[in-house]
Order: sequence, then structure tokens, then C-alpha cells
Amino acid sequence: MHLIETAYRWIRHTRATGCRFDAETKAAQAVAFVLDRGGHTFALPSKLDGVSRHQDVLDAIRQAGTPFQPLDLHCEGHRIAALWHGVPVGFIRPKHVRWLRPLLETGHVRCFVLQVTDSGHRFKGCNVVLTGIGRALEALEALPQPVVQEPVFAYHAVA
Repeated sequence: MHLIETAYRWIRHTRATGCRFDAETKAAQAVAFVLDRGGHTFALPSKLDGVSRHQDVLDAIRQAGTPFQPLDLHCEGHRIAALWHGVPVGFIRPKHVRWLRPLLETGHVRCFVLQVTDSGHRFKGCNVVLTGIGRALEALEALPQPVVQEPVFAYHAVA
């Protein structure tokens, strides 16, 4: 699937799932991110929330020295947790949960650490990238869709 086509399909998906953020701007940023890195498939960069309690894990990820460390994503109630070798790192940002949850069910979405950030403050952050979105959208769209039946109204002419 073409990069731009996937971006448009992702925008439609975010709207259909009720997301309220500016999906067009986020998609344009994602396309620029992919092109800047010489890629050709839609990938969405983001940051993890809730990493302040997991600084030791971020240190371990940084010390591993291998780029693009994979993170496992697991739905936990209204959140999606990111784990590194089974150890919690943080959570997907809440604005992404609505669109991401159904795509996770396809088994195609992957999450990788882009960078453990250190701005000189007390806590480190974690930038990630979500990949496999195009394949996940295709798989989701291939699933049988529920049939929506229109209500039947009986009209009676009044004489």
C-alpha cells in the first residue's frame, strides 16, 4: 500500500473511531518522518506516557545500545501498556488508544523505541514509532463488518 494512501486511510480510521486530535497534521508529520528516514511505509512516531516510574528500564534500553528495541503492546483497561522484555516502560498516549486498540487486534502493529531522551531534567523520556499500520488497516477492513439494519417505520395515511 502506498505511503500517502495509507496516511489517508489512517485519517479515516481515526475519525471512525472517534478520535478528536488533528489527524491530518499528525499524518503529515508521520509522512515527513518516514520520508526523512528513507522509508516507504506509513509509521507513526509518538512518545510514551508514564515513564517516570520506569527510569531503570529506560536506562537498560539505552545501555542495550541496539537501535529500534521492540516493545510489546498490551491493552490494560482503557490504556495500552508498552513492555520491554515483559517489563513495563510506559503507556501509549491516551489520544492514540481509540484508533490503535482495534488495529492491535490484527496482530500487525509493532512498536519500537526510537530514542530514550534525556533533556537534562530529572526524568528520561521515550520516543517510539508504531509500524505495520497499513497492514493492520487492510486486515481490519477485510474482517466481516456488522450489518446495520435501518429501523422499519410503518406509515399510515390518515383519512
